[in-house]
Amino acid sequence: MPEVIELKHGKCGGTECSINTFGATVVSWKVDGAENIFVSSLAKTDGTKAIRGGVPVCFPQFGPWEFGPQHGFARDSAKWKVEGGGGASVDAATGDASVALSLSDDDSTRSKWDHGFKFIYRVTIKARALVLDVEIANTGDTEWDFTLALHTYFRVPDATSAVIRGLKGLTFVDKTDGMKEKVEEREEVRIAGFTDRLYQSAPDEVTLGGLEGGRCLKLTKSNMRDFVVWNPWEENAAKMSDFGDDEFPRMVCVEAAQASERVKIAKGAKFTASHTMAVMD
Repeated sequence: MPEVIELKHGKCGGTECSINTFGATVVSWKVDGAENIFVSSLAKTDGTKAIRGGVPVCFPQFGPWEFGPQHGFARDSAKWKVEGGGGASVDAATGDASVALSLSDDDSTRSKWDHGFKFIYRVTIKARALVLDVEIANTGDTEWDFTLALHTYFRVPDATSAVIRGLKGLTFVDKTDGMKEKVEEREEVRIAGFTDRLYQSAPDEVTLGGLEGGRCLKLTKSNMRDFVVWNPWEENAAKMSDFGDDEFPRMVCVEAAQASERVKIAKGAKFTASHTMAVMD
């Protein structure tokens, strides 16, 4: 069975995070005891398939992939290891807690995608924020490219009451309508049915309102171009064996992504990016 790593803030009781080492998937993030992350009640957490919910890591591909499974192999890899072998650490001054996990190429990854890489993923909880830092290194002999997403499922009491702000004026690819490019005209993006949109060249900050207790999150990204908004709605939820038919109203995905443009990494080079989710007071 995969290990579950628990992070607890050193100074703020009720602020904690859980990471399943299978896929390095964040499966819980609580602030003041309130859960912000959705995981399906039918999710497989035993390492048999990617976890339905949490924050799956999509690499080296977001979306369909000619070389292997949709969204790449990182989210369903059992080969993630805790960096340094020391486990979680807590900063004595701030109480912030963190852990770094890493994934490197091996025979199984090279059988799909023949490139050398090392992916270091650091998860940090602050008093009222979750910080996800990505470092991807090309350890091989040739240049290669990739796309990436941190596929966050947020827990909401009612998806139709969730409000996403900061996307007005952006061009998005509507995957529910033949991949047509459209322009977002709304100040407040709301979910009213099957939604799968790639908002391109998005600003580095958006907000998501309508979480438990009426709380709102500020979502910021660094060195990632896009945000993705997704909800499978009733028809598509029914097609997924690891997603309850009645669960789609209780989640919405707002994902920091590098998907509208592929990133090229030269031999010996690195790519870094970051994503922060913070409770707004």
